[in-house]
Amino acid sequence: MKSTCVATSVAAGAMLLLVAGCSAFGAATTTTSTASGCNELLNDARRLVATGQTGDGQLDWTIDELAFRCDAEYDTFIDEAARSLAEEPAESESVEPAPVTSGPTGSTPWNGAITRVGTVQYVCGPLVNSGTSNDDVFLNLGLGYPDVGRFTIVIWDVGAIEQISPGTTLCATGPITNYQGTAQIELSNAGAVEIWE
Repeated sequence: MKSTCVATSVAAGAMLLLVAGCSAFGAATTTTSTASGCNELLNDARRLVATGQTGDGQLDWTIDELAFRCDAEYDTFIDEAARSLAEEPAESESVEPAPVTSGPTGSTPWNGAITRVGTVQYVCGPLVNSGTSNDDVFLNLGLGYPDVGRFTIVIWDVGAIEQISPGTTLCATGPITNYQGTAQIELSNAGAVEIWE
């Protein structure tokens, strides 16, 4: 029986982890665990990373179980880890809060967006840092990644965008969603982001 292993890096606070999962080719076993068991494993892995409990082997065991029994949940965990890693700021980047500004007339300030989840708003704020994952771009306003108090403009499947200087005021219109405590607007067109100078 042949086995294959997949490895990726996971950001855990200031630490970087190498995550590996192995599965057997030609094995008679299939994914038979219940959806609730797989969801529990996924939530356990998320919790262990979020709390920095990465050195005692529990995270490795949890990820191995996900890889062996829960294909969809394993893929979700790896995608989330890759996204978190892509949004990690360089060590020299500041994560101090940017000044709260009202932006253009009629806009919702970046730090007020979290109170308007579920509504369509025109949100503005100063760019602090940005990141990419595959073809997706993440523009963090007001506070830098990983601070959950930031506001993020997510632009899906655009490849890359031109460089924007930190401190530049950006605005976007759309429904505000909450991704793990961070307010965000998701776009599919980079041209929908307004740059104010």
